[in-house]
Amino acid sequence: MSKVLLQTIIVFIFCGSALGVDSNVSWIPGDDLQDFGRFPQMPTTNDIISFTVPIDVFDNQWQAEQSLGGTPTLIIDAVQKRIDLQFEPPAPEDPIPIEYDPVCGLQGYFGPLEEGSWLFFAQFPGTIYIDPFDVVFAPPSPAQDFLTEQFAGDGDAFDLTDKSVFFVPTPDGTSYTAEIQQISKLPTDPAGGVDLGLGDDTSSFVKLSDSATISIYDISFTGFYVGSNGYITFTEGDQEYSHTLSNHFDLSRVSGLFCDLDPSEAGQVSWKQLGDSAVVTWENVPGYGTNSSNTFQIALYYDGSIRISWLGIDATQCIVGLSEGLGVPTDFEETDFSELPQAPPAVSDYLVEQFTSDGDDFDLSFRSIMFTPNVAGTSYSGQVQEISKLPTDPTGGTNLVLGDDNFVFVKLSSPITVSLYGNSFTSFYVGSNGYITFIEGDQEYSESLENHFNRLRVSALFRDLNPSSGGQVSWKYMIDRVAVTWQNVPEYNSSNPNTFQVALFYDGNIRLSWLVIAVESGIVGLSDGLGVPPDFQETDLSKLSTSPPPPPPPSVPDYLTEEFSNKDTFDLEYSSVMFTPASDGVSYIGSLQDITQLPTNPFGGKSLDLPQDNYVRVVLSNQARVKIFNQSFRSFFVGVNGYITFTQGDTDFSQTLDEHFEILRISGLYCDLTAENDGTVTARQLADRVAVTWQHVPEFSNTSPNTFQIEMFYDGRIRISWLEIGSENNIVGLSDGLGLLPDFKETDFSVRYAQP
Repeated sequence: MSKVLLQTIIVFIFCGSALGVDSNVSWIPGDDLQDFGRFPQMPTTNDIISFTVPIDVFDNQWQAEQSLGGTPTLIIDAVQKRIDLQFEPPAPEDPIPIEYDPVCGLQGYFGPLEEGSWLFFAQFPGTIYIDPFDVVFAPPSPAQDFLTEQFAGDGDAFDLTDKSVFFVPTPDGTSYTAEIQQISKLPTDPAGGVDLGLGDDTSSFVKLSDSATISIYDISFTGFYVGSNGYITFTEGDQEYSHTLSNHFDLSRVSGLFCDLDPSEAGQVSWKQLGDSAVVTWENVPGYGTNSSNTFQIALYYDGSIRISWLGIDATQCIVGLSEGLGVPTDFEETDFSELPQAPPAVSDYLVEQFTSDGDDFDLSFRSIMFTPNVAGTSYSGQVQEISKLPTDPTGGTNLVLGDDNFVFVKLSSPITVSLYGNSFTSFYVGSNGYITFIEGDQEYSESLENHFNRLRVSALFRDLNPSSGGQVSWKYMIDRVAVTWQNVPEYNSSNPNTFQVALFYDGNIRLSWLVIAVESGIVGLSDGLGVPPDFQETDLSKLSTSPPPPPPPSVPDYLTEEFSNKDTFDLEYSSVMFTPASDGVSYIGSLQDITQLPTNPFGGKSLDLPQDNYVRVVLSNQARVKIFNQSFRSFFVGVNGYITFTQGDTDFSQTLDEHFEILRISGLYCDLTAENDGTVTARQLADRVAVTWQHVPEFSNTSPNTFQIEMFYDGRIRISWLEIGSENNIVGLSDGLGLLPDFKETDFSVRYAQP
């Protein structure tokens, strides 16, 4: 059934103290009657509550209101805690100019409501719906942060010089969290960027390549406009130089330093497209009619994050921040960016240790260190843990033919990128002497601090090694990382082997791991390529904080699947199972919890309009990818019969174990379902996941409704949730598509995954 709303025709009548309640009611187009429904089932004092009310099918809206006696109206009485859906006379007199445009019910929303017991009452000729429900208290949402600061000069001077603010979108995309940190250089070097040639009060359009998109307030764009006066806009270019709040908020905008600048006099405005972002830099740009200088940068990341950074700023009056383009908010209060939470400091500024043979022997054998960047990517923290094997099995990797004092170039497949100190790369160089570099290859074998710090470098064991006389160097793609392994590689003029590994994660993490190490000296750690810091002090990497090992794969085989039948009644109603990838990347850890409502509200999702025994392909936007059994996908297939597949669509309804395990599959409730006459199947993409919901969908031979949901998180987790289930014969769980194994034993989800 179409979810497109007709023109809203509402009369609002509020009683008592309900004036703060928002509400809406409109006709449901089409001729497919829905069940009466209200969501969420257990609302809180923060929730907007949606509803659907079925009514007879009418040829059009005018005929419906004529027959029912008036306009659909919500009456909300906060004193009696009651919501009435009625038809208020008079009915429209003149017929609307539509021949046949059927309607079949009403839909809408109301709320938030006060805590207490409420009654939703819908009455019209021949029908009454009575729906009592409780509203439970929830702490109010924090006050909205408008993420904009206006500097007026004099006593309100610009105070963000040598600072960087990183904005991360909230899961619903409607706002951002932000943190600030001190910087000494721009996060992205503008050298080599494209000069936009901007004059005074001009703008230039930038088109992204390789299907890249950036976004602001959950709206995606394939290009943007750079304004000479210190901002980026999205829907149209802007030449405005007057830095008023009205001008800032009139368009979707990122204001790096909104003031009257003139790059035609001096300085440069340039941009660069990187593997994970588009970056625009205003470098030494003066204010109009002055010889001042202002250097700042805006980075728009493909994941929706935004970073603004400032170095030398002479401007005293300006606006900085984000705008949704809806005008100045009526309750606007500026944000003091200097008071934002500080980005967590790294454990060490340098995270480098130099081992010598003079009593400072290598002490990291059978250990692994995970380096995690701060949000700006300019520094790292580290955690160490003990290991008994390399975290990434090098078996099946690509052998790199490296001689003595040599390197080889590795090119990643688009759109994969790795990063180091805020710089993203689609390729890197593997050196035989135990390191990875990025901008250029290196053959250096002398492990001095000067050589380590002269390039962007990850040194796993910077030492004079010689893979041409033994061992192997290989690299391997994984779903979330690329790993390079030096396996049994000896030192030059020695036969003693050394085994270690570098894993570059696509989210910016870096992991170094060591097994047997024969050398006594060498350098380990990260380098930003800016030379040996004058105040350098090495880090004792063995003293970093200890992280717990990742959960091991289950000791008893878990086939992640349960089959229900008449003799084995379905026992997962009002529960949810989260499948988290185990450390081996090819199995999952399950966790069960009770629920009262679906974790993701399906309201606002796209109806998939699935016919009997059919499927539809869903393609994700914003370069999002979902994962299952270490495989990554940009799209998937939703089958009406309660499952999601990945390599191909499926129409099977027989719910046999052979069919379940035949292809990569997530079975939310694999049985013979039909959504042609009742229920809906919807898909909704969010910032961190995509959710597919079967709502009130009956079986072909059983009219009892089934409501369940499959969520696929972009980090690889999978969650299946069930509310009311009328089906008696079905299959739930995950399939790796390798066929039904001879030793298969089903998993009792309610027992194995129960929380202690």
